[in-house]
Amino acid sequence: YGYMRSGTTMLTTMLNSHPQLKCYAEESVNVLPSLNNNEGINVKYPHLKPGEILNYLNNYKIIHLIRENVFHTSISNYINDNKNENLYYITKQDKHDKQLPKANRESHKNIDTDKIYVDINYVRNNMVYIHQLVQDQINILGSHPNVLTLTYEELTENNKDIKILNSSLCNKICNFLGVEVKDMYSTTMKVNNVNYEKYISNWGDLSKLKQMLDE
Repeated sequence: YGYMRSGTTMLTTMLNSHPQLKCYAEESVNVLPSLNNNEGINVKYPHLKPGEILNYLNNYKIIHLIRENVFHTSISNYINDNKNENLYYITKQDKHDKQLPKANRESHKNIDTDKIYVDINYVRNNMVYIHQLVQDQINILGSHPNVLTLTYEELTENNKDIKILNSSLCNKICNFLGVEVKDMYSTTMKVNNVNYEKYISNWGDLSKLKQMLDE
């Protein structure tokens, strides 16, 4: 359970790497009654009405995934929302070729050669919106024993490409879900490089928002 661009897909693949777990990608909550034990779904905030998550607290284990750095989330949202403007994942070319077919290359921006413009007002407003949305969800979920809160930063060891989840997080997740402790790994990789100064043309102005967040 989490907001978009916060690592929920990555966490889904990690859960699916465990032999006793199955997590389905972004299914409607209407499928929940038909699931077997140790099966679950990837649910985004907008999939539910405000406060609706409370209906599931007593019958389901909920991993609440938060991306603490709303600046990164907002830039990722901007890139994702503007794919029709020939923006796509910002990666090195070799990394892109491993994940996406060459047919999609025209909508791909290469971090080593291309520059993109990011709307500052979009990022600023999105940061405020996401921060409030996450805080609202934290307040709603409270300290319920059926909720495990994790951060994107924990899973990625601060924005790194993670193949195998570290053992302490594996233990925490497995113990919470009541399954045997096993190594878990992700089959996805980070697609938007956080070295923004390399490829954002108006980084000088945009970086001021990052400085505000860091302070």
